[in-house]
Amino acid sequence: MLKSLAKFGASSVVATGLDILLFTFVFTNFLPVFESEILSGFIGMLVNFVLQKRFVFHLQRNQYMAFFMSLGFSLFGLFLGGFLIESLVKIELLATYLILPKLMVTGFKFFFNYFTKRWVFEKKGWTTK
Repeated sequence: MLKSLAKFGASSVVATGLDILLFTFVFTNFLPVFESEILSGFIGMLVNFVLQKRFVFHLQRNQYMAFFMSLGFSLFGLFLGGFLIESLVKIELLATYLILPKLMVTGFKFFFNYFTKRWVFEKKGWTTK
């Protein structure tokens, strides 16, 4: 499990880096925080699926089923992240430094996504089997 978690982490760094760059330097200049989180997260999600399928997990399901299941969990996590960040920016310090709530939400979504994607791709849950 540690090896797949490390690979997942590496693929997530690439996708999350893109997500954070788009959120911080592009979308928040034109859109409200919630919409910026959703749009930047969606782009990161697509990049992450491709990387996970190719380098992280061993696909044990039909490719299309895995894509739609992954999409469903990712969208749930994405909107959950949107609501979390919207709540966190109500705190003055976090509203001043948007990168802080973004990093907090990103950490939460990392573990949520790892365990849901592991189940989607490999039909494995919390156990190490």
